Amino acid sequence: MSKQMLATLTAEHLAVLAMADNLRAKLAGAGASGELNGVKDQLREFAGVVNQAINQHFVQEEEELYPKLLKTNPGLDSTVSALRQDHEAIKQACCRLQAELRDDGPAAGNILDCGNALLDCIEAHFRREHDAFAAMVSKK
Repeated sequence: MSKQMLATLTAEHLAVLAMADNLRAKLAGAGASGELNGVKDQLREFAGVVNQAINQHFVQEEEELYPKLLKTNPGLDSTVSALRQDHEAIKQACCRLQAELRDDGPAAGNILDCGNALLDCIEAHFRREHDAFAAMVSKK
């Protein structure tokens, strides 16, 4: 994997984390007020970004990054397996959120729970992945 590809993936992570931080603050405010009107649109937008990542970013990681990571760090089998499981958890959390947002009378609590669960999955995945990136770079 090239340094350019690694830089691009990292930049994509940072952009998603910035959106996630903003959304997390909005969710906290919505939870306190019980008002979801503006937050639902942001959640729909964020879910769209995540869907795009699932179709592009995840594929790039699974087909290029993870094999390279294993080639340079054979002892990271369990880490790479966990990263792939994270991708599945993110897909499932995104689907649950989108289903709640499509519901005619979604409960505010369900939407908040699904939004926070998706953010938690993404943030945990990024931490684990960046630790793996650091291990790969340190081996060079």
